[in-house]
Amino acid sequence: MAHYSEKDIQLQMDKLAIQEVTERYFFGEGRLDVEEILSCFTPDAAFGTAIGHDAIRAIMEGVSYYQGVYVLRGSQKITVDGDNAYADTQAVGFVLRTDGGANTPRGRVMVQGVRYDDHLVRTAEGWKIKKRFGFTDTSSGHDTEWQFDNASVAIHLD
Repeated sequence: MAHYSEKDIQLQMDKLAIQEVTERYFFGEGRLDVEEILSCFTPDAAFGTAIGHDAIRAIMEGVSYYQGVYVLRGSQKITVDGDNAYADTQAVGFVLRTDGGANTPRGRVMVQGVRYDDHLVRTAEGWKIKKRFGFTDTSSGHDTEWQFDNASVAIHLD
């Protein structure tokens, strides 16, 4: 039977909490819930060139024309160093876009492979993202490694 030190257990708890921040961010994107998204960031966080909650809110509210967003977290490497952590996260996002307004039943589905470079800090409320950039494009909140889009088909449940 393996015995783990308190340090090992704390490291695993920190990594799990950081994974939860990432999942909460993706959940917020999927619900187009800006407040949920902002709960993942420190008030003075950087998201590419956007600094602070107001600037991040403006970006996130700008994508409200999407009919739906669904993001799956893929591979993730987390390194914890005291009250700082770094997460290299790969994800696949599915975005339903319309071709003519929010009520258009047929639009386009964009599928993206994205990568996030996060610096997180431990706060009184738990782990929060302090800086989020792309690895290649530091002016953005993520890198788009690959992408395709195609016409979507309305789902009929009758």
